[in-house]
Amino acid sequence: ELFKMPDDMGLLLKRDILKKRFAMFKDNTTAYNDAFKKGLIFEKGEESDLQKRLMFLFNIWDKNKSGHLEVEEFLKCAKDLGNSQLTMAACDLNTDGRIDLLEYFLVMDGAFKGKNQGQTEVFLYELEKNAVEWPEALIKLTEKGVISSPDDPVAEQMYTLFGIWDSDRSLVIDMAELGKILKDIGGDWEKLAAEYKGDAKLDHYAFCLFLHSLWAGKSGDKTALALELLSERIARGDTGDIGKIINPDELTSTLLELFDLWDDDKSGYIEMGELETVLKDLGGGWSEFLLVSEFDSRGDGSINRIDFVQFLMKHWEGATLKTATLALEALRKKVAGNALTDNVVKNAINPDKLYSKLGQLFDLWDADKSGGIEMKELVVVLRDIGMDPDKHTEGISNETLDREDFCEFLRVMWMGKELETAGIALEMLRKRLQGDKARRELEEKGALESSIAAAIAPDAVNEKLKELFKEWDVDGSGSIEGFELERMLRRCMKAFE
Repeated sequence: ELFKMPDDMGLLLKRDILKKRFAMFKDNTTAYNDAFKKGLIFEKGEESDLQKRLMFLFNIWDKNKSGHLEVEEFLKCAKDLGNSQLTMAACDLNTDGRIDLLEYFLVMDGAFKGKNQGQTEVFLYELEKNAVEWPEALIKLTEKGVISSPDDPVAEQMYTLFGIWDSDRSLVIDMAELGKILKDIGGDWEKLAAEYKGDAKLDHYAFCLFLHSLWAGKSGDKTALALELLSERIARGDTGDIGKIINPDELTSTLLELFDLWDDDKSGYIEMGELETVLKDLGGGWSEFLLVSEFDSRGDGSINRIDFVQFLMKHWEGATLKTATLALEALRKKVAGNALTDNVVKNAINPDKLYSKLGQLFDLWDADKSGGIEMKELVVVLRDIGMDPDKHTEGISNETLDREDFCEFLRVMWMGKELETAGIALEMLRKRLQGDKARRELEEKGALESSIAAAIAPDAVNEKLKELFKEWDVDGSGSIEGFELERMLRRCMKAFE
């Protein structure tokens, strides 16, 4: 009841009242310990978070675990509090030569005097770090190369992770807690159990070394991500698996990169405006309602990275590594402003009939299967669609067209009859590849007119034949005869050779 009185009540007055209370408890430590546990000092009911944290500190300073602070232990407490005026004589109200729990809480009440809630939180946090000798650990971790310096933000993140996983506030991570850690972030339990012989007790320093080793030196990015995901999970009150996100396989890693690109404002969530872009890019019969209603854990129309990956795994039937990679390559181009169309992602992963045929043409013309149409392949393509390679590759030395650019190039070239032309080109290209090898090589070298060009661009072929006829008809008689015919045949034979 005492601590429910107004804050302006003087500390000395509180001491006077407590002295009277101690008259009842002087020879009965159990009695006033029980009084504390039942909430007679703080709010009634279960222990508050503040009580737990103060007990956490008390247990650190109580080195011999006697349930009291002896003289040396109290001096360490006073030093950590930064108050040189605290003396055993002033704080030992029942004069038994040690600081009991009620006396300890009175000391802490004085330490918090004049601090608001935020200042109290910071003060407690710094006390906890000093009490577990965290500053000394920072120096050793820097020497080991686990962190770059004592001010490295990774160190603070590791410290916070320790507090999350040290569920019993024992100041060490034991085997049970290690098992929970491996469940959260992945790891070899059998190897770990053998290494610690079934009896791990990791303090803050050993815990940081453990994380650094577990994450193979990549503790910076991994620690930040683990802290973000765990904090989010705690806030949501669930037990979701975050291991796949922290240690992703190739598919999960690709899906996470897609998330990061779609997360335009880098908030860590796909929000409603961004969600519209995602659904448009994915194409098909995606339901915004399904996505939000099933995976919006915050209830505000936004999706976090864990839920987003789970959604794609569950509902994206084409969520194979190949499809995800195609989507990622296309989205990178779009974000960089290099895409020729806003539908670049949709066309890559869910092509309509036209883009399906154009994609097949790309695969067939990509003779070396490099994933791009290089200069030598581009020359063949230009001949096949009835264009002059010399004219259209002038000034280009090393151009490579990727799938999306190539498909868009053909679509523009054949605009108005693109689907029909793509179908004819695909049929003729397949025939050529399945036909006589010698003839195919001649067509690709330009020694023979392209059968594909003749089928899809007969007018262009006829124009070229007219130009050749005019070239060989030296006397302009309208026919090729005599020496003209002989010269023409010799040139043709040379080309065939």
